[in-house]
Amino acid sequence: MRSHNRTWFFAAAILLLPTLLFAQGFQNGNLSVMVKDQSGAALPGVTVTVTSEDRGGQRTAVTDTNGRANFPTLLIGAYTVEGSLSGFQNSTRKGNRVDAEKTTEVPLTMGLAAATETITVTGQQPVVDRTNVSDNTQISSKEFEKLPVGRSYQTLMTFAPGVIDNPGNGSSGNPRVHGANESSNVYLFDGVDSTDTTTGTFGSNLNFDAIQEVNVITSGAGAEYGRATGAMVNVITKSGTNDFQGSLKVLGTNDQWNEQNTTHNEVTGASLARVKTDKLNPEYVATIGGPIWRDHVWFFGSYDYRKLLSAPATTTVSGENYQSSTLTKFPVYRLTAQITPTQTVWAKYSEDPFTGIIRDYWGASPELFSLTAQEQGGKSKTVQYSGVFGTAITAEALYGTSSSSITVGPYKESSLSNGAPHFNEADGKIYNGNPFVGLVDRPRKQFVGALSYFATLGGNNHNFKAGVDYQDLKSTNDFRYPNNQVFSDVSFDYKTRTFVPDIRQDFLAGGSSSTGKDTALYARDKFDIGRRAFLEVGLRYEKETSKNDIGDKVLDTNSISPRFQASYDLMGTGNTILAATAGRYYQSVIQDFADQFATIPQQVNYDLYVWDGAKYAFDSSFRAGADSTPFNLDMKASHVDEFTVGVQQQFGPVLGGGIRYLHRKWGDLIDDVFSFDSTGNIVKSYANLASAHRKYDGLEFTFEKRFSHNWNLLANYTYSQTRGNHFGIANPNSTNVGNFEHAICQSTVDPTLSSLPCHNAVLSNEGKPSYDIPHYFNLLGGYTFALGPVSLTAGGAGTVSSGNAFSKTRSVNVLTPGGKASGQTLTYYYEGQGSERGPTWTRLDASLDAAYRILGTELGIKGEIFNVANSQKETVVSNQAWCGTTSTTACATAVKNFGTYTARGSFQAPRSYRLTAFVRF
Repeated sequence: MRSHNRTWFFAAAILLLPTLLFAQGFQNGNLSVMVKDQSGAALPGVTVTVTSEDRGGQRTAVTDTNGRANFPTLLIGAYTVEGSLSGFQNSTRKGNRVDAEKTTEVPLTMGLAAATETITVTGQQPVVDRTNVSDNTQISSKEFEKLPVGRSYQTLMTFAPGVIDNPGNGSSGNPRVHGANESSNVYLFDGVDSTDTTTGTFGSNLNFDAIQEVNVITSGAGAEYGRATGAMVNVITKSGTNDFQGSLKVLGTNDQWNEQNTTHNEVTGASLARVKTDKLNPEYVATIGGPIWRDHVWFFGSYDYRKLLSAPATTTVSGENYQSSTLTKFPVYRLTAQITPTQTVWAKYSEDPFTGIIRDYWGASPELFSLTAQEQGGKSKTVQYSGVFGTAITAEALYGTSSSSITVGPYKESSLSNGAPHFNEADGKIYNGNPFVGLVDRPRKQFVGALSYFATLGGNNHNFKAGVDYQDLKSTNDFRYPNNQVFSDVSFDYKTRTFVPDIRQDFLAGGSSSTGKDTALYARDKFDIGRRAFLEVGLRYEKETSKNDIGDKVLDTNSISPRFQASYDLMGTGNTILAATAGRYYQSVIQDFADQFATIPQQVNYDLYVWDGAKYAFDSSFRAGADSTPFNLDMKASHVDEFTVGVQQQFGPVLGGGIRYLHRKWGDLIDDVFSFDSTGNIVKSYANLASAHRKYDGLEFTFEKRFSHNWNLLANYTYSQTRGNHFGIANPNSTNVGNFEHAICQSTVDPTLSSLPCHNAVLSNEGKPSYDIPHYFNLLGGYTFALGPVSLTAGGAGTVSSGNAFSKTRSVNVLTPGGKASGQTLTYYYEGQGSERGPTWTRLDASLDAAYRILGTELGIKGEIFNVANSQKETVVSNQAWCGTTSTTACATAVKNFGTYTARGSFQAPRSYRLTAFVRF
């Protein structure tokens, strides 16, 4: 423990040294002041002072020959800008908002006079930034805290255009962005990568009331960003100011308040009404922030304690109800210090223990025995430094760690086969056992850094930046199937617990750990061309290596990513911007890839036994990992080439909109490839498959009104399509593409697929994924008004979406060269992926926040209604099994039941309510 503390003290001491070249400013923004005289001519030599309205600190610069003064690496917040020059009026603008990774441009006009002129602008927060034309959506706490939103940063992320998250059926926590799969995003907490090292999905939860803003970049990101072909999501936590501010909240939900499910199982006709529980689920939240040393040192802390008995869910076949009873404790602590007017350092600690979870990992689990009990949690630690040296150089530094761990086991023990899962070939569902027992641990260490240099060359302003991003990753796995077995049965009767045997797989068990190292170097230049054009040109180099559990290098890849942004001020007023971006973005190869080469990989190596009519007889063995799967050190990381073009329009100080077209095409997609060797054994390898492809085209319309004059609104509409054959929804490196190209596949249910070339099953992948949503519109907004002494804020959030794509499918067995079942299966699509589509659905949420202010403190209550119209539309189809004939009973049943919705989770959740009592100060 002492050694651990010394390490952190040493890291913090290093970061305080102002001469080091370190990190990029994930939490900082820029402010650029342009000073002109009354004739419109640039004024050089003007002393410009910016003062933080939150923390009181000041910075001063002198305008150059172009009349411009730059203030980089400012903490986000509001600033007052004042210009002074002998013989001219002083000019002041207040309320200029600085946002993360954006440049706020402030114009000052100074006339000849001795008097002081003060110009006051309230809520100045430009939506259009000509120096950063990436597809960037920012949602701040001022805008979302009084609105009807789910209490997670992933929910806020879904209000950005092109973001799709489990449409119509609640948040999965892992949205899909612009055609990318759910493991293609990077999640940053105050600049520290918290993405799960193994799965590439989100790795940690965060105290919702500690969030200052969420910044979502979905396309056109600069060279500073990498390791993602989806979104870069930066969650920025609150920090203290010169004013003591805080809140106390008690949130309550109760399933008895909510509406009943009115839907029915479309196969059996049985009601899907749930047993409602009359139990208040309380959540207690406290926040406090303020000065320790006014104008110099500030603190912030928050603690969230929540007990939640979830609404009952139901199993899809047995119709049994179940509920999660979870307990969460989310502390966040942060300290910020302004060492000098140009030197800032801060440190933060957070954690997220989460117990009592019940997961349906199989998807549409048929019975309670198929469910998984889970506990999870992690910790995040961060230290960051930023400094400005002279008038031209800035340096920043960040060191952080994040970790997440999960333990899993059966929700309910089954005596049959000691709880092993049974795959029922007749209906395609898995009974009797859950998919995991054991644990995983996934820590990450990160060090990032950058240096910026501002210069005027050839009369144009340049902002040069270079940096490094280093990460150390680990993935520890010790999980297995219950009893280390999986059965495939011709049929399984969950009532009698009997089955007709087919095959059995006995898996080897054992723990393993893989490691990885990611290093990125980048350089870019932002510069003006004349007075209207602006360019950003960047280059990013990335090197990624991974080792398996015995230290063998299994991945060693290098990549170079060019990035380009261009903007043109069409009218010369800074309000109408033509914009274009182009670039290549590489996807980090998740540690799950290295885990596949473990000497004892989890849930992979098995012995196959085939039922011979009397007993299970040994047939063959399958071995993957370091002993049998060949390394491919020539493999490249997958990438997407992206091009966007559009126009952005600023309508006022806080109002803007835009139109953007996006084209994205993936390359070097990684996939596992299964085949038979000359002896009939299954061989597994990994490769960049030339036959694997995916592309995305989209058109986005956006409208944004920051909170000002009592209201705010964020709205967007996206028209898009995703096409290809490589979607890897469950695992990005595991699809049918390339598998068993020369083998024969067979269905035990559909006689028309009794002798199907597996190559045909692979080709049937072509089409669109379930997350292809052609039309998607959402909005989030609110309006504040006074009713006597009470301040009321009415809020709304709405979505209109095309239905999910689904397909006519059949699972087919891969036969060995000898004609026996191999234990491997492929999915055959009768009409290609995404051949069907569910109905369009809509949802509207509403809230009313009422606050009475007394002695500087707000006392109030907030009510939220989710799914106001109580729409319970079909969203996730339950039955996709199909047959090419109806000649058998099983096939006739499959055709009859195709496209039906049978589970509670297949429909939109009914109307629900949440109440909050609060004190804000």
